[in-house]
Amino acid sequence: MKFAHLQLLTVLWCGPAMADWQPDPGDEKQVLGHATLELFRQVEGAEFEFMLAESYAFVVFPKVSRTALLIGWASGHGVLVEDGRFVGYVRQRRLSIGFQLGHQKQGQVLLFRDPETLATFKTGRMEFTPQASAHATKPRTASDGSFSPNVAVFSLSQTGLSFEAAVGGSKYKFTPSPNEPST
Repeated sequence: MKFAHLQLLTVLWCGPAMADWQPDPGDEKQVLGHATLELFRQVEGAEFEFMLAESYAFVVFPKVSRTALLIGWASGHGVLVEDGRFVGYVRQRRLSIGFQLGHQKQGQVLLFRDPETLATFKTGRMEFTPQASAHATKPRTASDGSFSPNVAVFSLSQTGLSFEAAVGGSKYKFTPSPNEPST
């Protein structure tokens, strides 16, 4: 019963900024991003909703393609939503080395706790290091479950099979929307 109350409270509380984002129907990346975010809401449930509500901003990548044979690489394109409004596009590139094999497509959401962390991310000075993982074709999620230090990462396997025990990093490039005032 307590869990049902938590879910209801989360849905009611999460209404303001992030839940109000409506994609531009003429922008395919925004539409795909919104659909991916809805999929994460269904699969992840109350924990994801709570963290989304706690976030200042988020990036949603509808598809990140990963390929590995000892050296791994990945890339994806996503949209950045800040304080409930679309502000630009993000390109992700990842390189890793170690014991790894496979090909996989996954959706990914990055949640930012505060404006300072987001500002650092926008400059391209922020990197993330992937962890060891194994993914199969069955859709499943993986997350660190917390803001560490101020970014939470959620991933949802879509297709493919991959095994990884590697080190590497992800780089991100932010491109502001043409409609967004320059900062």
